[in-house]
Amino acid sequence: MERGSGVSAGAAGGHGELGRTPGARWSRGEGAAAASGRASRTGGDLSGVILTLPIKPREKVLPSPPIQQGGQVTMAIRPVRIEFDGVYWYFQAPDPRPRRDAKVVQGDPMRAKIRSTNTIPIQMEAHQRLPEDISMDLYREIVVTVKDADSVPGLIRVSLLLAGEKETQPLLLGARVLETSRTQRGFQSGPAVEEELHFVVTPSARDRSWSELVVRIEPESAKSQAGAHVMMKKFVLEP
Repeated sequence: MERGSGVSAGAAGGHGELGRTPGARWSRGEGAAAASGRASRTGGDLSGVILTLPIKPREKVLPSPPIQQGGQVTMAIRPVRIEFDGVYWYFQAPDPRPRRDAKVVQGDPMRAKIRSTNTIPIQMEAHQRLPEDISMDLYREIVVTVKDADSVPGLIRVSLLLAGEKETQPLLLGARVLETSRTQRGFQSGPAVEEELHFVVTPSARDRSWSELVVRIEPESAKSQAGAHVMMKKFVLEP
């Protein structure tokens, strides 16, 4: 990400940069129609990138239907499946999120090339808004499915957090290392590998309503100067 040298962002094959000194570069890859723009900050630099997905119908989270057993009506708890249709944030510390002048573009995180040209690592987060607030009282774990297309050797850690409108801070449910990132690909590109990550719903998550799932994607320090080529697929709330 580059701040201070004047930056343009392309929707397809263009590049953008972010950083506090000449800082980071991104490109979408091939395929979409090109578009360009400049941030409103002094010098035309970018403070962050927000990557969006094509708009698709959102599924409604339906309550479990009641069932009758032995003359008593109980609730049948079933898994809740949420296809990812959120956004990806790319920014640099100490900012907690992309600023208001961040470039908003549509693209594929497995093809986007976002690189830091200073010493500040790229922060990458995936944000999934829920169709309605959900209580975690009835669920024991959340299964997160991702696709890993990153060819740079080095571990990638994935953390899951819950966020709510009435909560001052997101709640961390845990962190997992992508098993696919343990395989040293030697910078060789290959097909994306799908992987499931399991996160236990902790007692502190219960008796509270949550409106957003946040996934932090953190490459190890040796490769933290670039955004990881990891894409979110879905979340499943398991009873």
